[in-house]
Amino acid sequence: MPWSDQILFALRDCVTESRRALTLQHAPTQLEVIGVTMPEVNAITREAAAAWRQLPGNERWKGLLALLQSGALEAHLVAWDVLAKDRKALATLTPAAARQLMSGLDNWVTVDTLGPRVLGVAWRLGALDDGFVSGLQQAENPFERRLALTMTIALNLKSRGGRGDARRTLEVVERAVDDRHDLVVKAVSWALRQLVDWDRDAVTAFLEENEDRLAARVRREVQRKLETGKKN
Repeated sequence: MPWSDQILFALRDCVTESRRALTLQHAPTQLEVIGVTMPEVNAITREAAAAWRQLPGNERWKGLLALLQSGALEAHLVAWDVLAKDRKALATLTPAAARQLMSGLDNWVTVDTLGPRVLGVAWRLGALDDGFVSGLQQAENPFERRLALTMTIALNLKSRGGRGDARRTLEVVERAVDDRHDLVVKAVSWALRQLVDWDRDAVTAFLEENEDRLAARVRREVQRKLETGKKN
């Protein structure tokens, strides 16, 4: 049985109808929602990643694309997290391949998985350049504009190898300050709050310089993070 079929079989063996209903409620999507809890998805991902590393090189990418082409939300999550566990693969990811991975971006769960865990790390490692990110921010699709902002999380999150990058983070945020789509506003807040841990002064200065442009939600949440270390 092909690797991708094994993953899909394992996912469909863990169906929980209540989980399916909860996912559709909190992250509406046109993707098929199988109904698998995150602990089960994570367990399947660990086994999938171990098996994926044993595949011939030319079969690995085909396996990931097969999972994405299945149209199942949980299969997307497994595919992206399998790739996220392979730093060498991320370091050689091409813009064309990155675009292939951008399948099923119609809800915040998919965007917030692909951005920080995969594309953002590839950007930090130099596989993707700043132009790729700025290109996303010019898209009509708000999920792509949010994706660009979530990629900055990988620059500033220790668990993703981030060591702080105020320049690139603030360049991305600055291009988004006038965007009032709710998906983008929330991501602007997230990007700035994540940077606080590395460069409080830069974030404080950015808030002051852009006070009249930033959404009230962003000002409120980031200021609270500066003052208390917490979002709420």
